[in-house]
This record gives sequence, structure tokens and C-alpha cells, in this order.
Amino acid sequence: MRSVLSKGELRQAVAEAAQLGQPADIPDDDAELVLDSLSAAWLVHILSERHGIQVDDEDLVEFTSVNRIYDRIHEGRKGLRA
Repeated sequence: MRSVLSKGELRQAVAEAAQLGQPADIPDDDAELVLDSLSAAWLVHILSERHGIQVDDEDLVEFTSVNRIYDRIHEGRKGLRA
């Protein structure tokens, strides 16, 4: 059974992947995220291992903010599946 990803869990995953420290270091959920390739790969790994969410590479270009990632995951769009 897939775990439902909360916004708080996503903020934690993004902060960890981007090496920001704490989720509070993300100014707001609409702030533009700039993830290098290693950070993006680590975020995909976290989503897969902890939450069973599989992300296709082409979807990474749309991971521009916490809200955008959250919406894409919860919309169940192509490439994002649990």
C-alpha cells in the first residue's frame, strides 16, 4: 500500500535533497527550486524509497516548487505513479 505524501514530508524531502538543512529554509511552497542533477536524483530516490512514488526523468523539469511537485504527485499525472 502506498503512503500518502504530505506537504510537510515533501518539504522535508526537498530540503534534504537540496541540502538546505531544514524545511523552514525553503522560503515558501511557491519559491522556485533550483536543483542540480545530483539533488534531483536524490529527491527521486527519497520519493521512491520512502513513499513508493516513481518519477520519470521528463517530469523532473516540472519540479520547480514544492507546490508544483506536490500537485504533480497528487494529480497522478503520467510518469508519477505509486
